[in-house]
Amino acid sequence: MEMTIKEFNNAVSKQVSFLYEKAMLYTKNHQDALDLVQDTMMKSLSNFHNYDGCRNLRGWLYVILKNTYINQYHKRKNLKKYKSSKEISDYMKRTSLGSFYPTAYSNIELEEVMAEVKQLPKIYYLPFIMHCQGYKYEEIAQKFDIPLGTIKTRIHKARKMIKKKLKKLPSYKYYGVIQ
Repeated sequence: MEMTIKEFNNAVSKQVSFLYEKAMLYTKNHQDALDLVQDTMMKSLSNFHNYDGCRNLRGWLYVILKNTYINQYHKRKNLKKYKSSKEISDYMKRTSLGSFYPTAYSNIELEEVMAEVKQLPKIYYLPFIMHCQGYKYEEIAQKFDIPLGTIKTRIHKARKMIKKKLKKLPSYKYYGVIQ
């Protein structure tokens, strides 16, 4: 049964209270739960074409909510582990790197890291940046219509190239710069 985007939007809107209840179980905070629900709604609408209309919509939305929470949790965990919130806030004000900062941590300035990342050949740069922004390997492979193994290899090689270049910088002190 094919749904129009309008029908899909109406069906999804009816699930907001369910999603909010589940989000509260994860976040334990009203505002965070609302943000999680909003992210889930946006992802569901942008992935409307992936919903076949036969599956349980509530279950499909719940999986999106859960995966979104898990991804956000891991990003926050990395941020707390390697940077103070003030450092992150200051950095985000200075740059527009989006989600890159959770993967780079050390005494090296992130600008130095990004300068090296931007020098990567395009075949490594684009998959690496997408991966740092939270895209899964499978999503990147689909976007570029390239085998999954090739994407994994390119991201791995990008990390190795960046590490090698960063070791040559005077400010480099190895603490595991690129995961």
